[in-house]
Amino acid sequence: MAIHDYRVVSSSGTGFTLTGSIDKILALGAKTDAAGPILDRVEFGFDNISGTTNSSYVRSGDLIQNLQVPAGNYIEGPIGRVKVQGTGTFLFYLRK
Repeated sequence: MAIHDYRVVSSSGTGFTLTGSIDKILALGAKTDAAGPILDRVEFGFDNISGTTNSSYVRSGDLIQNLQVPAGNYIEGPIGRVKVQGTGTFLFYLRK
């Protein structure tokens, strides 16, 4: 199993948007909350130029909208850009 060095960012505020080299996303909240927070947009894929995601991300993958993630579950990347719907709470793991 490969070990990676991550920078962890938490979502806060309505419409939080993050672009970068996102490896995984953890939905936070009570496990009894079956609904879970919602991601307005998840853009999977790599940068077309360098083969990795970064701040000058150009989408070359799939787009999923209105994705509800039960608390305690992960979404695995590579992900280049996400937008949180409302005040959903997530942890984003970005590669350093």
